[in-house]
Amino acid sequence: MKKILSIIPVLIFSLYSSADVNYLTLGTVNGDVSSDGLSADFDAVGISYTSATEKVLFGGSVQRGEMDVAGYNLDYVADSLSIGYGFTDISTGSFVIGASYSRVEMQFPGTSNLKSTNTDGYIGFYKVSGEGVDYGITYEDSVLSANLTVPLGTSSWRARLGIANSDDGDSISIGVRYLF
Repeated sequence: MKKILSIIPVLIFSLYSSADVNYLTLGTVNGDVSSDGLSADFDAVGISYTSATEKVLFGGSVQRGEMDVAGYNLDYVADSLSIGYGFTDISTGSFVIGASYSRVEMQFPGTSNLKSTNTDGYIGFYKVSGEGVDYGITYEDSVLSANLTVPLGTSSWRARLGIANSDDGDSISIGVRYLF
């Protein structure tokens, strides 16, 4: 696993140097989730990086937040990586298939932390050009999600809005993106 993690900086640099579009995003997410009769509300702030070439879409994110579970406020940290392949040019809109890896660690007071990892495939449609409105719609592990990136004037700053929905919960995210 350490060898795989050591390859990630090299992968990010190579994608950054050959990318047509690079976004750095600072945002917040709010939502709720329920499973096995237990429900929780969560709020988090995070930073993410998105890179797109003609055929490759790459993303990575880190979040830190708080969950309200049965009256207990629990801190959590989550990070994720994803990579996808576009069947046509992603800058004009393309169906994309890919995979994602996520890791969550929840801090329970007085006990050891709960850690969870997940690897899933996804399918979606993305348009990421850095010009005009960019968007993405994905389906992954019974979660349907969509995001929209809108230019703020003529600068490199963008607004980002995202939603996600599944049988187990939903979330909404909002943030600002910088195109470089």
